[in-house]
Amino acid sequence: MMGFQRLAGELSHAWRRNFWLGLLQEESSERQFNGGSLPANQDLALRSGGQIKTSCLFTEFGPLLRTVFSGRIDGTARISILCRMIESSCLTNQFLIAMPALADPNFSQTVTYIGEHNAQGALGLVINRPLALTLGELLEHLQMTANQPGIAALPIYHGGPVQPEQGFVLHRPLGHWGATLPVTDQIGVTTSRDILQAVADGEGPKQLLVALGYAGWGPGQLERELAENAWLSVPADPDILFQVPSKQRWQAAAALLGVDLRLLSPDAGHA
Repeated sequence: MMGFQRLAGELSHAWRRNFWLGLLQEESSERQFNGGSLPANQDLALRSGGQIKTSCLFTEFGPLLRTVFSGRIDGTARISILCRMIESSCLTNQFLIAMPALADPNFSQTVTYIGEHNAQGALGLVINRPLALTLGELLEHLQMTANQPGIAALPIYHGGPVQPEQGFVLHRPLGHWGATLPVTDQIGVTTSRDILQAVADGEGPKQLLVALGYAGWGPGQLERELAENAWLSVPADPDILFQVPSKQRWQAAAALLGVDLRLLSPDAGHA
């Protein structure tokens, strides 16, 4: 619907290096695993080109405003949504909530955590699409052993359609790891092997979500999709990110805005 599959080819190498950048692919060989493939080189480190100064764009919210004032959402919720929209012109550390009308199978009824958003685009991880793969199985593939059964049972998530063979650990607190993108002073995204070894040894972050693949948007693309009423956005809630069961996250994220997605028609906001 919105060209998500074309994104990988459209983004320049320089742009990727300034984001979550250059995920290591120095060993091109892959091993088949559970019907898919995982890279033989598991460092998956960021080649960071330095810190990025965020320069977020404001968005035209016309269709969404029509939904807000259409009578489908009560007055208190309308005020909350408008205030949060104003606060959320920069979507870093935001939840991106798929509207019911969004039919793209990659993003239907998803919640995406935005790790970076600026004038060059946006990158995020879908947080409510668990795979038929556990962290214990992934660690075993990496020749590591989880010392705690609870850790081994954690699901691995499908983070998005771009580079699905690449791994990301979304975690709190930040800690000190080999390749981390700090999103806030508490939450980071790490791609280096050391964090997985620490998790296996019972010394990793207290809260984490492991994903394969990511979601990405080119310059102005996410802003256009917001203007088309494909998404709602709201500041991220760590409890939803790390504690709420994945099946409940879509509704729970929308509830932060006072919105019950079950009451919205798939055509909400469209003329």
